[in-house]
Amino acid sequence: MLIEQAQRIRRTYAKACQFGTMDEGRKYLNRELADIWYATRQMTATWLKGEHARRTIKRKGRPEDNDTEKAAHDGYDGVIGGVLVSANEIPYAEFLKRDEKYKVHFKTIKSGEKPLMELTMPLWSRRDGEPFSVRFLMHRPIAGHLLVRRFHLVMRYKRHEGKLVGYTWYVSIMVKMDNPEMRKPRRIGTLWPSWKVEPDGSILVMRLEIDYLDGSKKDIKYHLPPGTISRARRAYHLSIIGQDNIEYNNFDRWRMDTYRKWAVDVCKRVDVIKQVDFTKPIGLEVGSSVPGTIPRHRPLVAVGLLIAAIREKANGSGISLATE
Repeated sequence: MLIEQAQRIRRTYAKACQFGTMDEGRKYLNRELADIWYATRQMTATWLKGEHARRTIKRKGRPEDNDTEKAAHDGYDGVIGGVLVSANEIPYAEFLKRDEKYKVHFKTIKSGEKPLMELTMPLWSRRDGEPFSVRFLMHRPIAGHLLVRRFHLVMRYKRHEGKLVGYTWYVSIMVKMDNPEMRKPRRIGTLWPSWKVEPDGSILVMRLEIDYLDGSKKDIKYHLPPGTISRARRAYHLSIIGQDNIEYNNFDRWRMDTYRKWAVDVCKRVDVIKQVDFTKPIGLEVGSSVPGTIPRHRPLVAVGLLIAAIREKANGSGISLATE
């Protein structure tokens, strides 16, 4: 039933994307998905708003955009949920105390380092519609003080040698934490972004210069491995000509995962982060030039994504941010 409804949601969304205006598409969604719980309809309408925004900025189309059957069976992830827990966020520990009188409730089946949980939520909009429950293994416990915002039940397609062989289901939980206490500035780190190719073929993406209170210094360099340039060029080329987006998506996810790991490492080493701004004149260097770099490598490295990941991690870790 869930597979069928997830495909239906994707198929309806693909058809709604073909309408000229967002209002027409939203009316079509509400009409076709009238029997689906309002939170799922609301989530799908939000996707539609994003799709029309991408049209405005002339995003390159995908094969799924104009083929509703392909969108349902081979396209994007199928999602059921967008579950708004309540009008106000509540702590996770309090949310676990909810029982069957709530539309959405969550209970622990087996505790431990990777708890076994059960999520119950509605699928249908009618009051007599039976809710459904799914059990899943969490990859880590959630702290009780974190504020719960929403849930999504995500259906992803499993493929082998290009053929659809089944589905994998995930429960995505969105939580929010209060602003942490700021750290005392004992270690000051300066970020030197770059996109320099080293003699061994690796790419120097960033150098972290750490100043300690005792006057000592330490330099740490972060490199993408050899072969990154050729892999990036191929992925970008296949995406631009519309031949293959999968290779580009895989490269982009791998690069972003690497940058997030680096962000965690940086935030463990320093208490204050300063970033050198290469958009301003620095000595003899003007504009966005970085010593020893080749401009065409800059978009392949996308060092701005790394800086954004570091800023996001720093904001949640009590680290002060500044720009030189």
